[in-house]
Amino acid sequence: MNYWPAARWKIAIIEQGIERWIEPELPYALIGSHPCCTIQIAEPRVSPYVYFACCFADSVEVWPLCPIAFPRWGVTLPENSLAVGRKRISLFHQSHSLWPDIADRGGSTERKDTTPGLAQGVRREITLDWDGKQRPKTLARRVMILGGEHPSTLRLYGQDLAACDHAIVCVDASVWLINLKPDPENRDAAKLCRPLTSMSAPETVGNIKLRLGKVIEPREQPDSSVSITGLSSLTAKPSPLQYSEKRTSKDRRSTGSSSKRRKPKRRKPKRRKGDQSKKKRSSTSTSSRAKDSLKLPSNTASTTPEALTSKLTDQLVRIDHARFNRRRILIISTITVGFLTALAIVLWIIFVLLIPKINEMMG
Repeated sequence: MNYWPAARWKIAIIEQGIERWIEPELPYALIGSHPCCTIQIAEPRVSPYVYFACCFADSVEVWPLCPIAFPRWGVTLPENSLAVGRKRISLFHQSHSLWPDIADRGGSTERKDTTPGLAQGVRREITLDWDGKQRPKTLARRVMILGGEHPSTLRLYGQDLAACDHAIVCVDASVWLINLKPDPENRDAAKLCRPLTSMSAPETVGNIKLRLGKVIEPREQPDSSVSITGLSSLTAKPSPLQYSEKRTSKDRRSTGSSSKRRKPKRRKPKRRKGDQSKKKRSSTSTSSRAKDSLKLPSNTASTTPEALTSKLTDQLVRIDHARFNRRRILIISTITVGFLTALAIVLWIIFVLLIPKINEMMG
């Protein structure tokens, strides 16, 4: 079985300061409480399938498979650990700076079963067929979760699909289909991960038939000579002959119009110095604003889909943490105020009502 090009990677499971290291044999892993999961978290409150982790040649990506609090998706780093039950899970890629220190932990496996010679810089299209209609879908990401409910990224309702049924992994022009709900009696890796080829029969998932579509080549950049010649024609100065012809035509028009009717010239009002200085300031401010608006970001690598996904994930996690902290503070303050109010009522009953009556009975 040939998989996509992937580097070595390790998974660290941490609980109460105790670390357990695993190096998966395959370039993908399931995390959850199900016996078929590569990383099995045997806890009663953990869902059968929590995360799908996928290793590539340059990074590791994780995608949630069930609704959980504070999820992470997209490219992940070891510093951004996954909270699964009472354990924290960190994923290390071979390109990480700490890899020399952890390379011997959890054993070692070499990636030999990879597909050589993949076409780079292209995108693949798949065809989804149901109800007798074919619907093309361009795979813009390397990992897409096909399912019928949240949190799948390619969601199709009413097609007999689980919430997160299959994963579609696309590396350049090659596509693989991975079953995310494996049968405990059938754990054959060759049957769980199947490559989609143009010669093979369509794969059936629920009521949907998937087949490989066309290859989308990258758009060629326009020729620079066209833009340069266009600009030169716009910015070029007219020749002396053209300039003289324009002048003579203007003179003829002016003489013809003046012979018919001469209009008195209107004197333009003199501008004050203050107005001129204000206009100069406004022109300089507008030019500076235009210059600022034309500044382009220097780091174009941060605008990749993987980087934007990780930044968005971190921002959403911070927002969720802030909301959770506000809710917890509100609940604690409400409980504290209620407790103090009840205590004050009990003390008032004791000192105002009971003690005077006890003194009268004793006296």
